[in-house]
Amino acid sequence: PFFLYLPYTIPHAALHVPSIEPYENEYWPLNMKKLAAMITLMDHDVGRTLDLLKELGLDERTPVIFTSDNGPH
Repeated sequence: PFFLYLPYTIPHAALHVPSIEPYENEYWPLNMKKLAAMITLMDHDVGRTLDLLKELGLDERTPVIFTSDNGPH
């Protein structure tokens, strides 16, 4: 058995993100593009973690709990 605590710092109110892809051509306000890009980046990284659990044969016996405390100021 193991325990993994994986704290993400995104999404956050400062809206610092390496890239706004794939949303750069959307007609949204820049802050919405940044927020969407942060969520997409986090989703990708969580998916990589879940894929690794599956690759290691641990996915069927590993509970994964995803929660967030990020909200408005």
